[in-house]
Parts: sequence; structure tokens; C-alpha cells
Amino acid sequence: MRAQVRRLHTPDADDLASFAPEDDGDFALLVQIIAGPEGADGEESFDLEVITPRELARRVEGSGPMSGRHLLIVNRFDADHIAAWIDKSVAACSGGSWVEVAEQLGRIGHWEFEDYRR
Repeated sequence: MRAQVRRLHTPDADDLASFAPEDDGDFALLVQIIAGPEGADGEESFDLEVITPRELARRVEGSGPMSGRHLLIVNRFDADHIAAWIDKSVAACSGGSWVEVAEQLGRIGHWEFEDYRR
């Protein structure tokens, strides 16, 4: 079983391509990766923050050390490059079950069901 991006969503714009930071070299943006099993129904959300080194440095300066999990660090905003990286990274996730695949996707973005216990 392989993962497939269904769509990308950001609460900061109508879509990723229409996002326009004031400074394309200094921003942070939440991107929700909506992904599901390739060729099958269903989808789940994985949250990834796209951030530049300048914004990252400002945060570390203000708050001290931080974890880099679920961050995509870019030098400037380029929607096509960001989407291509996400597509490639998601397509590389595979396993014997959706849970196995989703756990791998959870290394890219925060999985909505991470740590969920039945």
C-alpha cells in the first residue's frame, strides 16, 4: 500500500499557489497534507509547517531551542517546489496497512490520529 496526496490546504490562503508572503524569504505557513491510500477511498490530515531560516532563527532567538519535527525549511516561497517535495515525500511512504503508511507520513507532518488509542 502506498500513500497519495489528495490535496494541500492552508488556512492562510485559498490554496497554496495563491499564498503571497510579504517577504518570500521570511515567513512561516501551515500546510495541511490531505493524503490517503493510493487507489482507495479515505483520507487523513498531516500538518506541516513551511518555514524559512530567518523565521526559524527569530523563534529560536525569542524562545530558545526547539524541535525540528514537522518542519519543511525553505529559503524562499515557491509553491511548485513545496508541492513537489510533499508529493515526492508522500509517495515514498508505503507499508502493509494504512496505519503503517500513516505512521511514516506522521514523520513528515503531524498526523491527526497520532497517539490515538482505541
